[in-house]
Amino acid sequence: MGILEQRCAGAFWLHLNRLLVFEVRISDTEAVLYGVAFVVLTRLILFNLLFAETTLSATVGIILAIVSYSWECVESALVLPTTLQYWSRLCEIEKRLESGGLTK
Repeated sequence: MGILEQRCAGAFWLHLNRLLVFEVRISDTEAVLYGVAFVVLTRLILFNLLFAETTLSATVGIILAIVSYSWECVESALVLPTTLQYWSRLCEIEKRLESGGLTK
């Protein structure tokens, strides 16, 4: 028997509070992971700049191109988890539609 079928207000609010705690944990984990990813990717840009300056004797235009392309890479990497999440949701919806799970 489900929480809503029990018609018990205490059980319902306990369930919602547990969901809230779970959502906060997920949010905290995402924040830490995005922070770590951003730090790693920023270090990648700094490494690219250092490598270009010490090894390539790069001009100002080359440095600007390296920063531009590196930042484009960082932006793409930060969007990737969201894209994968949307893709996962679409796959779940597709499975439900194929199995007829939404018609109930």
